[in-house]
Amino acid sequence: MANPFKTLSADERIEKIQEAMDLINDAESLVNQAVDGLGIEDNYMAYGKYGFDQLLGNGNPYDSSLDSLIEAINEEEKEEKEEMEENKK
Repeated sequence: MANPFKTLSADERIEKIQEAMDLINDAESLVNQAVDGLGIEDNYMAYGKYGFDQLLGNGNPYDSSLDSLIEAINEEEKEEKEEMEENKK
């Protein structure tokens, strides 16, 4: 089965990641509401919430986030364009 995302442009890929980030923000908010006031809230805030923070770039600055992924896509696209320009010469 062919990968349907293989033909996406860099902008389309970035848009998909940004959509995912919006969904992750919504999910984080739902979980925060669900654990609010429970005994497990402190444990979640210390350990469980980190997964959301890491994905959204709110955690350790040395961890990769979805923003890092967007930067990598932009860099790859830039390199591909530069290579195409060089091949035209």
